[in-house]
Amino acid sequence: MTAADILMLIAVISIWSLLLVNVVLIIAGYLYYIANEKREVPPLPEEPPFVTLMVPAHNEGKVITQTVEALLALDYPQDCYEIIVINDNSSDNSSELLANLQAKYKGRNLIVINTDNITGGKGKSNALNIGFKQSRGEYIAIYDADNTRRRRLCAILLRRLLTIRPWER
Repeated sequence: MTAADILMLIAVISIWSLLLVNVVLIIAGYLYYIANEKREVPPLPEEPPFVTLMVPAHNEGKVITQTVEALLALDYPQDCYEIIVINDNSSDNSSELLANLQAKYKGRNLIVINTDNITGGKGKSNALNIGFKQSRGEYIAIYDADNTRRRRLCAILLRRLLTIRPWER
């Protein structure tokens, strides 16, 4: 057996070991997901905190409507959260789509901030800083514009967070 044969054997064993580890992790993750779906969500307090959901977006016209509508349909009291979408110097039709959403959902706390090439276009951190100036929430959550979310996500996160004792935060 030559050195090349030994190296080849080590490489094959390493590759198959990594594949086995990935399969175990996938199965464990799925079992954890199934167990978590069955857990009861703690109830919200009588006066839920006001939450700001910020969405920085740059050229997200293909997904921004679905994202904002999913956030508007969250399982959380409508008057207890606001959505701030920072349209960061987009060159696509994002601003038009967001304007249509604002018109469609007039009574909701949907704030759209359109930046230009002077104030915006400097990255996600700059867009978030612009949004922070207008946020009113006691808690702030940041979502990517192209991320899909579950309807109960905000309620689950906040309910679990609010059940943590202050010294555990």
